[in-house]
Amino acid sequence: LAAQLSHADQRVRQGAQLELARRGRKDVLLAVARDSGAARLARVHGLWGYGQLLRRKQAEVAAVLPLLRDSDAEIRRQAARILGDAAIAKTDARALIPLLADVSPRVRLQAAIALGKLAEPAAVDALFVMADQAAAEPVLRHAVVTGLAGCARPGQLAARKSDPSLAVRLASVVALRRQASPAIQEFLGDADPLVVEEAARAIHDDRSIPGALPRLAALVDATPC
Repeated sequence: LAAQLSHADQRVRQGAQLELARRGRKDVLLAVARDSGAARLARVHGLWGYGQLLRRKQAEVAAVLPLLRDSDAEIRRQAARILGDAAIAKTDARALIPLLADVSPRVRLQAAIALGKLAEPAAVDALFVMADQAAAEPVLRHAVVTGLAGCARPGQLAARKSDPSLAVRLASVVALRRQASPAIQEFLGDADPLVVEEAARAIHDDRSIPGALPRLAALVDATPC
């Protein structure tokens, strides 16, 4: 089964992964994932199988952490992914924070999403740095917002209303929208109409944010036609 993790046919690879996970063979799956001489896809399936056992609490988080520093960016990305899907301790979640500055955009993306799922508050400052640097990349912006929505408190996001970076202010608005927080009204006075528009849309759309509607309504009289 371990040999089939590098098979040319994805169905065979996945079948081997699922069977090894069903048997609880974390030792085999981890050995393949750690083997830098193995085919990349074999290592990925090894990680995925180990991740299945992590989610069942049948494997150890500590064994995956060294793979966050693997020389192969795809292995770093997949390691971050399986950790984000598992219920891991805050001390372990912090090991993902350095990946927000990884050389690979794919790794940065997965780390931000994973940290958002794990709601790690220590990642907030690094996520704001990433927000400023990811302004031109829509997919990375999405990942940053996911991270901030999970990791940051509404007050931390609202405090960025005066941040000199437009990208940081916009990311804060969208993260507050996901939190459905009335603190989003702090951005209705922004000097950039793009931020105001984003905040207004967030307050009004979907099921709205009732606590911020009065401040939004006030803009009707305050804004000249």
